[in-house]
Amino acid sequence: MEMNQAKRTVEYDIAKGACILLMVIGHSGLTGVGHNLIYAFHMPFFFFISGVTTNYSKDVWSFVERRFKSLLVPFMIYYLIHVPCYSIINDCSMVEQFVREMRVGVQGALWFVPILFLAQLICRLVPKALFLQMASVVVLSSVSSALCLNDIHLPWHLSVLGVSAAYVVMGRMMTGGGIFMSTSSKNVYQYLITIIVLAAVTILISSKYQMGMYFDIIEPCMIIMAGAVSGIMMVIMVAFVCNEWLPRLSRFLSYTGVNTFVFIAFSQIILNYENFYIRDYVVLKYVILFLALYGIIYVKNLFPIAKKLRL
Repeated sequence: MEMNQAKRTVEYDIAKGACILLMVIGHSGLTGVGHNLIYAFHMPFFFFISGVTTNYSKDVWSFVERRFKSLLVPFMIYYLIHVPCYSIINDCSMVEQFVREMRVGVQGALWFVPILFLAQLICRLVPKALFLQMASVVVLSSVSSALCLNDIHLPWHLSVLGVSAAYVVMGRMMTGGGIFMSTSSKNVYQYLITIIVLAAVTILISSKYQMGMYFDIIEPCMIIMAGAVSGIMMVIMVAFVCNEWLPRLSRFLSYTGVNTFVFIAFSQIILNYENFYIRDYVVLKYVILFLALYGIIYVKNLFPIAKKLRL
């Protein structure tokens, strides 16, 4: 049975919440299998899920206007906080930090937002025909693969724009697909078995090949993409099961998922400061990190303009 759109939105928010928390944990110094597993799919997930949830039926100019307001306006607002914070971290002036980032790209997790904007625009320009969408996935990922194989690193992480757009197109292709089915008691065990299989595939691939989109590490591209897609499907299916059987956790993850911009903008800044002072106090570091992040969300939500600006 296909889920209605409202419920899908909740489950996508749950999946986003789970993935953004995994991102924070992955960036906090985790090593080994856990690190490899998280890095195998956490960035591709956000490109993919934007392909699933974004309305691509609008004309190009309306689409660009809407994406600009929902992605680049919040990005620019958070960037005003980002620059002074990173200038302190890097012991340089704000002007030096700004000039460096304009030349090579944004430091930290905010790099992802301009690339997502461009990737969504590319996806919008891809025709609706399924075979053309499939062909575009191959072509776009091949462009990034060729750049990375030849050690060509474009500024602003543009070397991975092609593969990022490929994930968005794949998400668009999956809209309304067969993964969206009921998690009733009759098939919950099928879900759990599938989740275990997908996790095993992702762990197996990530143990051999590690991905780092921030560092233009995406090779061997097709194998890494297979691991990423299996991890993405795993998280989405976990979200469906969670929403059916764990309502309190679902509400927490959904709340987190609708506030992903705060995590993207502030998590690495906070972690950098913590590493100066409490690097060896792991539990304390996590407690302060998440209290700070959810505190920022609470304060942000006190201001109606934050919702209007989609912060």
